[in-house]
Amino acid sequence: MFMFGGSEHLNATPKETIALLFFPIGLVVGFGIAWWRPLVGSIFSVVSLSIFYGWMYVASGRFPGGPYFALFALPAALFLVDGVLQRQRRRVS
Repeated sequence: MFMFGGSEHLNATPKETIALLFFPIGLVVGFGIAWWRPLVGSIFSVVSLSIFYGWMYVASGRFPGGPYFALFALPAALFLVDGVLQRQRRRVS
C-alpha cells in the first residue's frame, strides 16, 4: 500500500528498484508459476531469492538481516518438494 498512496510515495532508488524486482515480485511470480508447474515455479522463486540476497550484498556490503525473507520464501521449498515428488511418481508409473 505504501507504494501507491497515502502520505508516503515510492521514490525508490535504482538499486532498490532492482531489489524489488527479485523480492517480492520475482518470488511471488514464482509462486504463481508453481501452482501449475511446481518444480519450475519453485526454482524460479529460489533463484529470485538468491539473486536478491546477492544483489543486497553487492549493493550494501551485507546480507539482509533476520529470518523474514527466508520465511516468506518457505512456500518455494514446499513447492520444490512437491515438484520432486510428482516427478518421481511419474517415473514409477
